[in-house]
Amino acid sequence: MIRILRALLAASFLMGTVAFPQAEGAPAVRAHRIQLAGVRDFSSVTVLVTGRETFYSADEAGFLYSPLEPSSRILAFPDGPTTFEIVTPAGRVTRTVSFAEGTPETVVLDLAGGAPRKDAAKKMDAVDVLGGKHRDDPSRSVLTASEARFLPGTGGDVLRSVMNFPGVAPSSALSTGLNIRGGGRNDVLYAYDGMRIGNPFHGMGFYSVFPTGSVERVDFYPGAFPASFGDSQGAVIDVKPKTEHEMDRLHGELDANLAIAGGKLDLPLGRKAHLTLGGRRTYYEAYLDLMGAVGAVVPGDFGRMLNDFYIVPFFWDLNARFDWKPDAENRVSAVFIASRDSLKLNPRRYDSPDQATNRLSQQFTYDETWDAQGLTWVHENARLRNQLTVYRHHNTNDQTAEGLSLFSAQPVNASLVEALEVKLNPGLRLGAGLEYSFLEYAFTVPDFATGAARYRDPSVPLATRLSNFQSAISRGESTPFLPRRHGASLWADLSLDLGAFTLTPALRGAWNSVSGLVDLDPRLSISWTPRKNLEFALKGGLYSQLPMLLWAANGFGTPDLPAAASVHGALAAKAEAGGFEFRLEGYVKWMTNQVLYNPVFDPIFPSAADNPRYLPTGAGRAYGLEFMARRKVADRLFGWFSYSLSRSDRFSYLPTDNAWVTRLDRFDLNDGAAYTNLAMGWAPFGRDIEHNLTLIASYEFIPKRLRLGVRATASSGAPYTKVVVDRQVATNLVGTLPFLAQEISTNYFLRAGDVPYGERYPWRLTLDIRLDYTFRIAKVLEITVYADLWNLHDFFWKNVLAYNYPREKWGPADVGREATKTPFYDLPFMPLLGLLVEF
Repeated sequence: MIRILRALLAASFLMGTVAFPQAEGAPAVRAHRIQLAGVRDFSSVTVLVTGRETFYSADEAGFLYSPLEPSSRILAFPDGPTTFEIVTPAGRVTRTVSFAEGTPETVVLDLAGGAPRKDAAKKMDAVDVLGGKHRDDPSRSVLTASEARFLPGTGGDVLRSVMNFPGVAPSSALSTGLNIRGGGRNDVLYAYDGMRIGNPFHGMGFYSVFPTGSVERVDFYPGAFPASFGDSQGAVIDVKPKTEHEMDRLHGELDANLAIAGGKLDLPLGRKAHLTLGGRRTYYEAYLDLMGAVGAVVPGDFGRMLNDFYIVPFFWDLNARFDWKPDAENRVSAVFIASRDSLKLNPRRYDSPDQATNRLSQQFTYDETWDAQGLTWVHENARLRNQLTVYRHHNTNDQTAEGLSLFSAQPVNASLVEALEVKLNPGLRLGAGLEYSFLEYAFTVPDFATGAARYRDPSVPLATRLSNFQSAISRGESTPFLPRRHGASLWADLSLDLGAFTLTPALRGAWNSVSGLVDLDPRLSISWTPRKNLEFALKGGLYSQLPMLLWAANGFGTPDLPAAASVHGALAAKAEAGGFEFRLEGYVKWMTNQVLYNPVFDPIFPSAADNPRYLPTGAGRAYGLEFMARRKVADRLFGWFSYSLSRSDRFSYLPTDNAWVTRLDRFDLNDGAAYTNLAMGWAPFGRDIEHNLTLIASYEFIPKRLRLGVRATASSGAPYTKVVVDRQVATNLVGTLPFLAQEISTNYFLRAGDVPYGERYPWRLTLDIRLDYTFRIAKVLEITVYADLWNLHDFFWKNVLAYNYPREKWGPADVGREATKTPFYDLPFMPLLGLLVEF
C-alpha cells in the first residue's frame, strides 16, 4: 500500500509541475505601517477593518499592531482602498486609505480631522509580502508569546502551552513529553529558525529552554505537515524567534516567582544590529523545602498536599541571539543556547514499606546538559525568500542508579539546511531545499548490556559466565560505542492557485549512511475556499523518521533498521466569524517499521543469530476527530474550547512469562529463545487518551491592567496492564556449580495480566488559575504582580500517575488475582507567586 501511495502522490507532483503555467493571478499584498494621530491616549483605541475579521490595537506612539503579533508593526493590506474604523471612548471615526503599488510607507490617520497622509520622513525598509492570495493551513495552530504569557498552569511558557491544543494527549504535571495524534513522544520534530533542536523542554517539562520574551510565536502542525519539515513521522512544533526589534531604545524584563527567576535584555547596536540575551535558573529545592516545612505544621489534607513532593528538578538555561540587517532584504543571525537539567528524588516524602517494588529508586539520578550554536542568513524580497542555516547541537546525558552508571551519552549533530521559496507568478510558488546532517553518538553502557563475548561464549561454564558478569557490575565496567551517521535529504513543493482551489504537491527524499536506504515521501494537499473566511483542506502523504542512532549502532543495536514510516490522511475545515475561529478536522494514521525491543534478547547467554536487540516489527494505527472554537485576541478576551476524540493502537509482542515481569528472586533468562516464536497482537497505545476536553479563557477586567485566566481540562485515563500476583519456587546458586534447584521457600512475585493495556487509570481533571495586575510608571516601566496557581484540582481530585504494589499485602489468596495496589499521585497544589518587571 505504501508503494502505491508513493507512486500516486509522485504522479500528482509531476502533474502540478506541468500545470503551473496556467495559474491565474491574484491581487498583490503589501506591507505597511499605520499610525494614529490626534489622540492623547491610545490605550483604549481599537481599530477594525471593514470586510475583514481583523482587530488592531495601538501602542503608545499610535502604531497599529495585531494582538496576535504584538512585537510587529508591519501590517499586510492588498492594493486598493481599505476602510479603517477607529473605535475610541468618544465614538467611532472612519478613514479610507488607497494603497498603491510602490515602496511601503507609514500611513498616518489623523483622528482630529483631515485625510490620511503618507509620511515621507518615515519611509519603511519593509518589502512586499511574498506571494499573492493568502492561504492558511487549516491544520496549523498558532500561539503567540503574548497569549502564552497569561495562560494559567504553564508558567507563561510558550512551548508548554502547546499541550493545550487538540490532538495532544495530556501528560502528567511531571512531564511535557508530547504524545500527538497517537504518536510517541519521540515522533515530534522541534524546529527553531531552521535548526532541529531535539527536546526543548527542561526536566519534568515545567519550562522550555526558550524564554517567552525571545519567541515571537509557535506554529503547531499535529500531522500532515509541509515537506520543508522532515525526519518526523508524527508532528512538528516550529518555534519562530523574534527578528523584528525596536531599535531606538533598550528593552528588558525580569521575571521571578517562588520556583524560578530569569530575565531578558534587548540591546540595539546601532540602527542595523541587535543583541538579545536571556537566562533562567530554578530554585525548586528551596521552594519545596519551604512548602514541606509549612506542610509539617499545617494539619489536615492541605498540609499533606504541601508536603507531598517526591521529585525535585533543577535547571538553568542561557541564550543569546545576534541579528544584523545590512539592508531591507537581508538578515544574518547568530544563536547560542545552553541548558542543564538535574533530577533527584526526595525519598523523605515517598513513603512505602517495600521500596523494592516501587517504580522509582531512591538512588536514581539524572543529569543532562546541551548546547546549540547556529548561523542563519535570510534573503527576502517580493519574489524570493532564501534561508541558509548552519548549526551544531551537542548533548550530554548521564543516568545512574545505586552508584552504577546505567547510561552515558554525548551525541553531537552538525547540519546545513538550505530552503528556497520563489514566486514564479502571482498564482504559483515553488519551494525547494536540501539538508545535510552528521550525527555522532558517543555512549557507554554497563557490560551487562553489551553482550560482551566473555559472557556469551558457550564453551565457558554457565556459572563462570554469571560470576564474571556479576563481577563486572560490581566494578562498574562499561563498554564505549561511537557510531556515526551521515544523512542527506532533498525536498520540493508547488503551491498552485486555481481560483477557489489550491493544489500543493510535494516530494521529499532522504538517504542515510548506516542503513544505506533511500526513503521517498510524496505528499499532497488540496484546499478549497468556497467563500471568504471558510476553507476546506484534504491532505495526505508519507512521513519517514530515522531510528535513533543508539538503536542502529553496530555491535549494540541493529544497523539495518529501516526508517519508521507513517501514512497520514486528514480532512480539515476552518471558518472565521464574529471574532471567533472554528476548526474541525478528522485524521487517520497508519504506522509501519516501528522499532521494538526484542523481548527475548539475551545479552549474557548465547542467543540465536536471528535475535537482534531491536526489531522493526511493530506497527500502529490512530484515528480521531478534533474540534476547536477559538476567540481571537480582541475585546480583552481570548481563549479556546477544544475536544478530541481519538483511538490509537499498537501491534507488538504480547506479554509472556518471559516478558516484562517483575522477578525479585531470580534471573529470568531466555538462553537463546527466538523472537519469531513469540505471539504478536494489537493492544491500545500506552498514551491512548480517548476523550480530551480543554477550556481556556483569559479576560482583561481593566484594560492593560487586571487580567484573570482559567484553564480546566478533563480527559479519560491512559491505559495500563493489570498486574497479577503469582508464586515461584526459589532457586539458589552454590559456588561455581550450575544452578541447583533447591526448594527453600515459596515466594510471591508479579506478572503481567493476560490482556495488555486492558485497564485504564481514572479520568484526569485539572484546574489552574492565573491573576495578573500591572502597574505602569512613566510609560517606560511596567510591573506585573501575578499569582499562577497550579493544580488547584488537588483540593478535591487527585490524579493518579501510577500504581505501587506493596509486597507485604500479597498472600496465598492473591495468587492469580490482580495485586493490591496503592496510587502514586501527580504533583500537588503549587502556588507560584511572582513579579514581572518590563522596561
